[in-house]
Amino acid sequence: FMSSSIPMPLRVLTVCTGNTCRSPMLTAALQTAFEQQSVLATVEGAGVGMSAAGNLPASEHAQACFPGRLEEHRSTHISTRVLKDYDLILCLTEGHKAGVLDEIWKQHGKIEPEMEKKIRVFPGGLPDPVGGPLPEYEQCAKLCRGWAAEIAKEVGQP
Repeated sequence: FMSSSIPMPLRVLTVCTGNTCRSPMLTAALQTAFEQQSVLATVEGAGVGMSAAGNLPASEHAQACFPGRLEEHRSTHISTRVLKDYDLILCLTEGHKAGVLDEIWKQHGKIEPEMEKKIRVFPGGLPDPVGGPLPEYEQCAKLCRGWAAEIAKEVGQP
C-alpha cells in the first residue's frame, strides 16, 4: 500500500489468541522499530480467544524478552477494539485473521475490500510459545523483531 495515503500517526493493531505472548511481543517490537525508523504510530494488541478478555499481564517470558516494555500490558479481547479505526491489523496466524474478519462482520455488518487490505498475516504463521521454555519465547521475539523491522521500513518509505 502507499504510505502517503495513511493518515499519521499510523494506528496498528497486533492480534493473537490470548494477547499475553505473541501480540504483546510484536507490539513491543513494532514500537521499537517505528521509533528507529521515525514512524509516528500507536500500536495496540488484542486477542481473538475468550481468555484475552481476562485483563491478564503479558507472560513472564514475554516480559523477559522485552525488558521494561510489557510491565503495564493487560490482555484485551478484540471485541473491545473498533477495527475500522486501524490502518494496519497484524495477525500472527491465518486463524487470527479469520477471527478479525469475524469481528469486523460483527461490528460493521460487512467486510469492505479496503478493510481487508489492511490485514496482514505473519508469513507462514508464528507458533505459539505459551507455556514453553524461555528459548521458545526468545525465538518468537526474534521473529517478531524481524517482521516489525520489515513493516517499519515499508511504512517509513516517503
